[in-house]
Amino acid sequence: MKKTVVSILIAAFVVSLLIPAAAVTASAKGAVIEVKTEAEFIDALNKDTSVAAIDITSGFTVTKDCTVQFDAQHINYYCDVVVTIKEGVTLTVCDGGAIGTYWPSFEGDWDTPPVPNGRMVNNGTVIVEDGGWIEASFEENNGTIIVKDGGVAMCCSENNGTVTVESGGMYLTPQDNKCVNNGTVKILNEALMVSRFGCTIENSESGVIELDGEFMCGVLGFDDGVMLFKNN
Repeated sequence: MKKTVVSILIAAFVVSLLIPAAAVTASAKGAVIEVKTEAEFIDALNKDTSVAAIDITSGFTVTKDCTVQFDAQHINYYCDVVVTIKEGVTLTVCDGGAIGTYWPSFEGDWDTPPVPNGRMVNNGTVIVEDGGWIEASFEENNGTIIVKDGGVAMCCSENNGTVTVESGGMYLTPQDNKCVNNGTVKILNEALMVSRFGCTIENSESGVIELDGEFMCGVLGFDDGVMLFKNN
């Protein structure tokens, strides 16, 4: 019988076995873990008990792609986890680094595949440098996201802060979703914003999108009869 495997891309970290334990409290849905380093974060993502929330309370640099493997039992420990970057914290994603949740790579019983719905909230500052990736959207951005030349980030499901995509950077929608902008999105010269996979970008009455770069709407299919950009 094939083993059920789910791959969730959440973050990139340098793993050390000899690290102090991160601060842990509890909620009705599982542990609430406070992390301040890459090593603490990767440790928090590999618990054998339910985790409800992971709070990043100190800045660090994401340096590698971290793929966390879960079987059918372990996916239940993390499927509802909320990862929050706290106010005042700066998280940098550099070359080779990746942060985010992603749809699973799944082998096994397709009738009942586990579907992760881990969420990320940014209340601080996220900087995506050349070669860095944010591989799924933040559920909320209440702070600042900067995508530099060579960096790639997925559009926030709800942007209440500021997103700046510099020359050479890319800002892409995830699959089959709606990305609402209530804040400010700046696409600078020779930067790129893409609405794709049937995902609609909606600019609300309070939202501002400044385009000096390129906006591609309705690419890579899944767009038959679907509105991919709405400006209010």
